[in-house]
Amino acid sequence: MILRNNLILEGELVGFNKNKEIVSFQDLMSIIFRKEKENIFDLKIFLFDILYLNDNDLTKVPYIKRMDILDKVRGKFDRVKYI
Repeated sequence: MILRNNLILEGELVGFNKNKEIVSFQDLMSIIFRKEKENIFDLKIFLFDILYLNDNDLTKVPYIKRMDILDKVRGKFDRVKYI
């Protein structure tokens, strides 16, 4: 595990309905911005890149190396699979 003071990650927030199907972005946003929230989905964050860590710009670091770094700092968040 890498200690982190500051970082910039790229990822996506995805909603899943009760049947574990992905909720469309439009439906997710309309539910999130309602005053009365409905608890009809679970939210999950999927990370796909790390751009900055501990005052270091990682954008020039090869993608494969950034994935290794991301795996060390992501904690309990999932990372998308890449080919």
